[in-house]
Amino acid sequence: VTDAFGIQPLYMVRDGRSLMLASELRALCAAGVPVAMDPVGWGQFFSVGNTLGNTTMLCGVSRVPGATVLDYDPATGALDQRTYWEWAAGRPDVVGLDHVPTGEIVEILGHDVERYAPLSDVSTMLLSGGFDSRIVLSVLRKLGLPTEAISLSHANEHRGADGRFATRIAESLGVPISLVPTERDYYSSPAYAGYLTQSEIVAPSLYLFIAQLSERIGPEMRAIWDGFFCGFGLNEAGYPADSFEAYRRHKVAGPGAPVWAAIKRVFAPSLYEALREGAETSLRREMAAYSNDAEGVWRFTFLNRGRHRIGPNPVKVYANHVLPFTPGSSRRYWETVARIAAPLREAHGVYFRIFE
Repeated sequence: VTDAFGIQPLYMVRDGRSLMLASELRALCAAGVPVAMDPVGWGQFFSVGNTLGNTTMLCGVSRVPGATVLDYDPATGALDQRTYWEWAAGRPDVVGLDHVPTGEIVEILGHDVERYAPLSDVSTMLLSGGFDSRIVLSVLRKLGLPTEAISLSHANEHRGADGRFATRIAESLGVPISLVPTERDYYSSPAYAGYLTQSEIVAPSLYLFIAQLSERIGPEMRAIWDGFFCGFGLNEAGYPADSFEAYRRHKVAGPGAPVWAAIKRVFAPSLYEALREGAETSLRREMAAYSNDAEGVWRFTFLNRGRHRIGPNPVKVYANHVLPFTPGSSRRYWETVARIAAPLREAHGVYFRIFE
């Protein structure tokens, strides 16, 4: 059984009557699945920065959808699949900032935190300088959590704004904070290679907070608070996204993009064409499942970018060492934030209402 959105990966291989399941692709490779590129998955990665739907980057392996129960009979090889929940795609009914259900959102996050808290008496907040972690930390402090916070100085991004803001936030809420210095040669280090191995290279990670901080997340922390779900629910996409035409202009690398020019020089012509065609065909298919408006693009973005690009860090990288706690990952939370009209998320409007 998978979680409601399929964020925690469950990979599947069907070979005749046999069934192989794993939470990481490399486990399947170790069990004998041939290491070969899936041109569609790699084409998606080059085109939009992540895989789409249930495609993976390993040939012959698919990802089990969210909210899915698999029933397998080893005696007969029969495999049945059923869905236990569906994220209803109703029209948003919150069309003004004054009507954003801020109290309900905070109450849901508090409930999520209360469900996690009994799992560990020691926990660390991954604290960036951004809106999401500020909200999560504020909710945590009402319940006397976490034990401490950790942040990255991030000297190469906006003169270390992440670390400076995180330090001020932690101090104002009375939370001890450790500041990890930025390593000049991190992206040429064995530590970064280790991060790529754990994340299976499924998302671009150069200069990201999450990659550099992952090296400092160890078993002694026991549990971490990440809360990566919040951004897609409360924030805008960062570009005009009122249609899939707009999404293509801003987020999809077309045939003339530098990335495809580079790929054409690396791969054989036949494989290059398979990458391009696979990416385009699958992108059309995935977009067709959503309404061609701001709400459809928002849902498409979460269920693809959120699931394949943002989600892997807590559930694939951090989970190798600690318990990752992610407030805002409940069905109730997403049913609530889906009621908010997409334009209200612009200019951090929803965030400010919650802070007020």
